[in-house]
Amino acid sequence: MLPLIREIGRPEAVPAYVERTLTQKRRLPGFGHRVYRERDPRASLQAAVVQRLISGTTETTVFEIARRLEAEMFARKRLPANVDYYAAVALNYLAFPSNLLTSFIASTRVAGWTAHILEQATDNRLIRPRALYRGPRRLPYPPPTTLPGAPSP
Repeated sequence: MLPLIREIGRPEAVPAYVERTLTQKRRLPGFGHRVYRERDPRASLQAAVVQRLISGTTETTVFEIARRLEAEMFARKRLPANVDYYAAVALNYLAFPSNLLTSFIASTRVAGWTAHILEQATDNRLIRPRALYRGPRRLPYPPPTTLPGAPSP
């Protein structure tokens, strides 16, 4: 995703870039989601994090291109940005090497993937969670030493 933003170069070049890409029937990374058809709520939160991250800095070009690209893709194809889209932008501003971006994003999902595999193995069926959490909220987080299996101090 970051090479794409660097290729675009400046916010004013976004509409022509999107037109050219769509004409060539190419897909843009970071857009569309299986569940969130209108907007990935995590992407909104991630965009706000990036906005705070760059406040007070003079280099905002990558974020401006990202915002313009998001708006253009939604206007033309009704494809919303997904959470990975703004994660890439945030990592760019944190000087994270772009060649490690995919590895970083995948590593953040390992716990969830593992949980799904264990659940699926239990019932031998594919699970696609679409439910809203309705359990208790704002529970205190236990100190690490009280977690099951944690080593004693």
